[in-house]
Amino acid sequence: EIHSAYDNNDAAKLDFWAHRFKSSMSAIGADIAANVCRQIELLAKENDLAATVPLIEKLECQVEVLEKRLKKILVELEKSQTKAAVKRAIETNVGSVLVVDDDLVVQGMMVAALRGLGIANVYSASSGKAGLTLMNNEIDVVICDLKMPEMDGVEFLRHLVSRHYRGAIILLSGEDSRILNAARQLANAHSFYFVAALQKPVEQLELAGVLAKINRKQIPIVKSLPSKVSLQELEKAIAEDQFVVYYQPKIDTYSKQLLGVESLVRWQHPDKGFILPDDFIPLAEENGLIDALTDLVVDASFAQLNRWRSQGIDITVSINIAVGTIGRQIDFPERIMALLDVHQLEPQNVILELTESGLMGDIAISLDALVRLRLKGINLSIDDFGTGYSTFRQLQGIPFTELKIDKEFVMNASTDISSRAILESSILLGQKLGMKLVAEGVESLDDWKLLKKLGCHILQGFHISRPMPGEELDAWLKKWKASMTNH
Repeated sequence: EIHSAYDNNDAAKLDFWAHRFKSSMSAIGADIAANVCRQIELLAKENDLAATVPLIEKLECQVEVLEKRLKKILVELEKSQTKAAVKRAIETNVGSVLVVDDDLVVQGMMVAALRGLGIANVYSASSGKAGLTLMNNEIDVVICDLKMPEMDGVEFLRHLVSRHYRGAIILLSGEDSRILNAARQLANAHSFYFVAALQKPVEQLELAGVLAKINRKQIPIVKSLPSKVSLQELEKAIAEDQFVVYYQPKIDTYSKQLLGVESLVRWQHPDKGFILPDDFIPLAEENGLIDALTDLVVDASFAQLNRWRSQGIDITVSINIAVGTIGRQIDFPERIMALLDVHQLEPQNVILELTESGLMGDIAISLDALVRLRLKGINLSIDDFGTGYSTFRQLQGIPFTELKIDKEFVMNASTDISSRAILESSILLGQKLGMKLVAEGVESLDDWKLLKKLGCHILQGFHISRPMPGEELDAWLKKWKASMTNH
């Protein structure tokens, strides 16, 4: 196109294609070629086509250099000892990929990179509309550019929501990382299986690493209940104690020893099956039932902890408590101590987790109870740290012993600059205040290594274990110790 524009003495066309090629070169990291295109673009705007001749020749040379470099990279990748394992991981979970990008150069490179990784079914589209027509195929992964004409990447995702797409999403953009981060949160809000947000240019090895992490078992399954849970059903459930408590392990970052568990309540409905907290906790809070539900969870957790300790499993239990529950019950500290006596436990065996968002509204009426809990030896944790807006004041005014970093910042720290900055700052702050640091959302060995490097003390997440019934912890612990011995 550039040659055609020059041959036809068409300055406007030369300007257009030089600009387009400049963007493509920048997107794949070819800065020298991009700079040459920029100079051609400027001369075309001035209608000085004769001056572009040496630059067009220079651009030809740069394209040849790029082709040679790309071939060399592909040869080196073929020789890589890790490629076979990576390709096996990709082939197991990725059968087809759709690339949606209006930049034909970037689109072509992504398609070539994917095929080079052994993915036979690779589809491509130059717009969101064209991409939607290809969604009739069984697409496992969608790689979508955010900034496109007519239909941008965000609108494309919105259409995927209406089509109930359940595959994986990889966002691609040359935009600021904060825009990528916002789009990632949008994808998570719609319960997409979000894999990564990648900044252009994307190298094949980076793409391979991202695709190798895809696991079909991690695709969120969104199941709607046969009907909404009614207040009467919840009242009956609490009266009959239809709830079970699951427990998620928390391990020492360095010794890999089991330190404790977090209690997570589930509703075992007699007709509707397993119901997760998001479907009934708000209803309990809105109708004054959260205190009674909390009593059930605390009692069950203490009883389970007593059984574990009798088996020689010396750990702590963390329980989520609404700040309002503490504020409404003046004798809350005494009630906790009484339950500890019933179950033959010590105060240091228990950690009460209070969400940062809840602290913002109810702290004034709860502060005296929180102080009394600490005086009695109960540990206090600030949960979901980083999601509220009055964090520093709460840390200064409440005697917390533990800071629990929200999983949103842990899971994205490896790929998102903002999340990494918040994670590092939170850990440093907790260290300066002498608090135990817990990281939620540890889903990979890379997350573990990063948190260890930053000095986080305790880890929790799917990489370690999913929540489990209390009776399964002993068997899990034996397997965990065996796996740690072998590694």
